[in-house]
Amino acid sequence: MADTTSSVDTEDYIAIQRFPYAEAALLDRRAFQEWFALFTDDIRYVVTTQVARPAQDPTSQFAIIDEDHNALKMRVDQISDPNLTHAENPPTMTRRLVSNVEAYYGERNGVFEAQSNILLYASRPGEPETALHAGERQDTLIRDSNGFRIDKRTVNLAQAVLTSGTLSQLL
Repeated sequence: MADTTSSVDTEDYIAIQRFPYAEAALLDRRAFQEWFALFTDDIRYVVTTQVARPAQDPTSQFAIIDEDHNALKMRVDQISDPNLTHAENPPTMTRRLVSNVEAYYGERNGVFEAQSNILLYASRPGEPETALHAGERQDTLIRDSNGFRIDKRTVNLAQAVLTSGTLSQLL
């Protein structure tokens, strides 16, 4: 993440802050193809969990998802089609909360580094258990004529075990 001396100005901050809110709304409405259109062709989408270690050892993450554009497209296509996925049929009811948005100028003009916290509430129809996934998102955003696009996303979940067993939701 960039150092805090390169924080964006107020106008850029407001635009960057609105972006993950709109993105979360797309996902909660299950507008997966529209959400996928927010990514560049070079996307690297990574989700990690914490590796449980003694307190004196450094924290480390383990990637549970590491996808490029093609792999992410296949996953989006699968969860968009109820005939292709058992995990999302019937669909999971979700709400994503995004907070603590920070934004910095990137190394090149039109590139920004954004960091936010995300909390995903997911409830499967007919199941009494709900899932909560909390984490920190680190995004590299590129501004083009249509707004922002995500060039890189890393989500570091604040958990060592996925209590639901899988993570079929997009973060």
